[in-house]
Amino acid sequence: MAANHRMSEKTGMQLKDIKQFIHMAMQGDETIDSRLQLIIKQQESVKQQILELQQTLETLNFKRWYYETAQTAGTTVNAQ
Repeated sequence: MAANHRMSEKTGMQLKDIKQFIHMAMQGDETIDSRLQLIIKQQESVKQQILELQQTLETLNFKRWYYETAQTAGTTVNAQ
């Protein structure tokens, strides 16, 4: 089970998907295509998460700039 936990940490896959992946791997080479599809699905999910996090970071960068500017000015009035 420790190997499964490491796979989850490294891929971000949910436990149910890891179990499915392992089950398919135990079935042998006839499941290579299915395993590849599971990996591709997870990769797309991670890309979407990265995009969402990048948007969040951009918002936080703006808010930080805004409040640093306000702090220097001593007011939030006309901080932009």
